[in-house]
Amino acid sequence: AKSYVDVVSLEIPDGRFLAAIRNALTYQQSARLQDPSRGVMQVRFLFGHLLGESSALLPLPVIAAITNLGSDTTLKLLLRDIMRNIDSETLKTNKQPLIRAAAGTLRFWPDSWNHAKIVAADGERMIQGGINFWTR
Repeated sequence: AKSYVDVVSLEIPDGRFLAAIRNALTYQQSARLQDPSRGVMQVRFLFGHLLGESSALLPLPVIAAITNLGSDTTLKLLLRDIMRNIDSETLKTNKQPLIRAAAGTLRFWPDSWNHAKIVAADGERMIQGGINFWTR
């Protein structure tokens, strides 16, 4: 992706899927630090919020993000490596963020939730369908 990425799935990713998203974001951040002409990357995450027994199988950080239903908690989970890798000097020299990220969870009714599986990049490429982003 060059500028925009949308990730939509049933739940917050875990295991290797969470690692893959973190790695991709870290790569995009590093590329922008080396070449500021790449501009800002915008990333949006939208997850459903499935209640029930499946939650008991999720890792504790993912359960915390889901239970809180807070976008801040979800973003902290997804952006952990980026935030750890940015030092104060980098923050001083870059006037705008290298990556602009937003996250949300959606649950409309007790038996209705977002069940999409979509990864879209730059309005040109899309992966749709498949499995949830769960290692288990």
